[in-house]
Amino acid sequence: MSVTIALSRLPLGDPHDCTDAHDELTLYQAFYDTLVRREGTGFVPHLAESWTVDAHARRWSFRLRDGVRFHDDTPLDAEAVARSLRRMAREDKGYTLGSPAVWRQYLGNADISADGLDLTVALAAPMADFLDILVQGFIVAPSALERLDADDTHAICGSGAYIPTEIGTTRVTACRNPRWFGGNVANEHLCFVREAKADARLAMLADGRVQFANALNPTLSKTDTPAGATLHRIVAPVAIIYLLNAARGPLAPPR
Repeated sequence: MSVTIALSRLPLGDPHDCTDAHDELTLYQAFYDTLVRREGTGFVPHLAESWTVDAHARRWSFRLRDGVRFHDDTPLDAEAVARSLRRMAREDKGYTLGSPAVWRQYLGNADISADGLDLTVALAAPMADFLDILVQGFIVAPSALERLDADDTHAICGSGAYIPTEIGTTRVTACRNPRWFGGNVANEHLCFVREAKADARLAMLADGRVQFANALNPTLSKTDTPAGATLHRIVAPVAIIYLLNAARGPLAPPR
């Protein structure tokens, strides 16, 4: 079965940049896996089948699933995960939200070590909610890292449930990953199409051109929803950060 999803954008970029964009995360979560996933108010195993943390919330130890492979058929071991986490911690990563090195404030100066399937992250400072960071720590195949550093946004190689087959500006297609450790996903093919206008995405849903449409008009009610469709409303909190120049200019005086 093939499923078509209408998104407002197809913003494939660097998965190690920090983003809260729903359309970007929709794509990344199809192609990449993370150590853990959020379920309700807690966390559940994903690439990491188990983990422990010391009493000071600084030393985190993860045991990875055995036998997981990237889309390029290379093994997903602790060293591959460590390379992605070290890359996330670089000063040039995390610009998507307008603030440089977002992940570095958490992973910077961390001692990340790997031994087979055992990964250890010794943080420079205690962080009890470190798992919250790892929910967006997409693990990329080492073979794709150099291309990503060269701004090649077609360098998509993870271990996720879907493997990209076509990457364009208005359309991205993917096929089911038959070796995905999470089991056989229901849909054999996915097709993401770009449509900037919310009303047009709703019309595509109504006439059957797509089976899912994201980011519809927030005032949409159940009575306006096309027949046979189900409306899911998700409330996402938004954090607004103001960066003020207090070194010079009108904000320099303490008053």
